[in-house]
Amino acid sequence: MKAQNRNGKTLFFTETVYVFLALLTVANGLSYNLILWVNGESNDPLPAVLIVSLFTIMCLHWKRGKDSHNPDNVIVPCLVLSLACLIPSTLVAWVGLAFASVWRIYFCQQAKPQHLLWLMIAGSFIWKSCLFKITSSSILDAETWLIGSALSLLYDGLIINGNHLLFTGNHDLSIGIGCSCFSNVAFVMLGWVSLFFLKGGQSIRPLWPIAIIVLLMSLNIVRIGIMAISYDIYLVVHEGVGLEVYNVLLTLIAASALLFSDKKTPINAAREA
Repeated sequence: MKAQNRNGKTLFFTETVYVFLALLTVANGLSYNLILWVNGESNDPLPAVLIVSLFTIMCLHWKRGKDSHNPDNVIVPCLVLSLACLIPSTLVAWVGLAFASVWRIYFCQQAKPQHLLWLMIAGSFIWKSCLFKITSSSILDAETWLIGSALSLLYDGLIINGNHLLFTGNHDLSIGIGCSCFSNVAFVMLGWVSLFFLKGGQSIRPLWPIAIIVLLMSLNIVRIGIMAISYDIYLVVHEGVGLEVYNVLLTLIAASALLFSDKKTPINAAREA
């Protein structure tokens, strides 16, 4: 019994070292974003999402870390994180965190939700800051076609040209990176999954992420459709109050995870038994 307790404490300590290195890597990866937030040059609701995600990871680490008795290899992930948090590069930091997370998920005898959250944090920044910008041309064209097809039911003579929507008698719109729902989907999903695990959920059903993506696309179609009414309305919706309202709606979509849980109630568990 004493040997098991000692082994559990050792595993908890090594896991704590891993979490500490991961936090340092996140801090390195956020160096540029912190400058934007401090100077008020960013309106993204990312700080709140990150705080919730990191808080969830800490809670999961504290509650489940001491119960783990299955050792897994953390030497390689810790070495990777040590380099990722020291090299002054945001991309290196996020790639290092993603590699360490994938390693833990693949080699762990029992995958833990906190490993998935670390991977989602890294993946969210890699997607928005790098991959989405590289693939934005084809994505924006496809998304513009989808938005234009939906809005053509309301606006006669609407012409779709690449990522441009040409309205008859109205001002034209160009769907840029900031207007794409796919620029926010990773962070909304990160917030949703964090709250889901924080509430006590164990596994995520594939239908839920699909529903979130559909909801985000529908919200963006409505938003673009309102912008097309007039240039004055465009300014209200695209900037200032309209932008704040949009961010609040994104936050509410992420917070909808509080309504879901796959934990079995005692009555249902007894019936299945």
